[in-house]
Amino acid sequence: MKLALVHLRQAGTGGTERYLNQLASHLAATGHDVTIVCRRHEATPHPAVRFAVLHGFALGGVWRVWRFVRDVERHLRETRYDVVMALGRSVGHDVVRLGGGCHATYLELAHAAAGSAWER
Repeated sequence: MKLALVHLRQAGTGGTERYLNQLASHLAATGHDVTIVCRRHEATPHPAVRFAVLHGFALGGVWRVWRFVRDVERHLRETRYDVVMALGRSVGHDVVRLGGGCHATYLELAHAAAGSAWER
């Protein structure tokens, strides 16, 4: 099966990135044709995993994400995959895995030690 795993970046650190690498490695080891569609990458998680690097010009974080989404749309129109799985902000996928947890819980945990709202 020809699979695309879509995430802004592929790296050795980060929760979503580690999940991406383990999934890509497992799928490639079981004989699937795996492409990681990303803006930038580090080392391949498995020798059979390929990369489609979509690094369009962007200034700033918001424009970078917007540009990546547009580049992914174009790439998916031009390239045939059996299944497209997104691991973050993207469009045009068959499966989505959103990580990072609930933002409200993150804020509670991140600011718990800061005390009052004024101190935060």
